[in-house]
Amino acid sequence: MVDPTLKIAKLNDSRYEVSLESDHGVVKCYVRAKLPGPELLGHDAERESERKQLALKKAAALAKALNAAIVKT
Repeated sequence: MVDPTLKIAKLNDSRYEVSLESDHGVVKCYVRAKLPGPELLGHDAERESERKQLALKKAAALAKALNAAIVKT
């Protein structure tokens, strides 16, 4: 069995595709990761890592909710 592969693709300014691929299949989710506060021109590259972390946190929250829903049914 191969370890799952996590991929994060930036689709546009605040939208990301987060996918997890394993031997059993692929799970994909799309999240928006807009940082609070005013948009500062020229600072997009500096804040990209923050946006990516926010996207991962949102995807993780979705995964936990789906896992809980599956366990309950």
